[in-house]
Amino acid sequence: MKGRLFLFQWPQESALHRAQELQKAGWEVELEWEDGARGCPVPGQPPDLSISKPADQTGFVR
Repeated sequence: MKGRLFLFQWPQESALHRAQELQKAGWEVELEWEDGARGCPVPGQPPDLSISKPADQTGFVR
């Protein structure tokens, strides 16, 4: 196992898909797609890696 990973991603469908990919790659995945406050790691037990990916911004140009 590569380690423990926390994934913040939305919408739910893409979060579940990404979590499956990461698990196949050897990560233990914890996941949050609704409320970032619920995803804050427990003090003293931080994940090895945190990933935050908002919804795709297709068509968004600044």
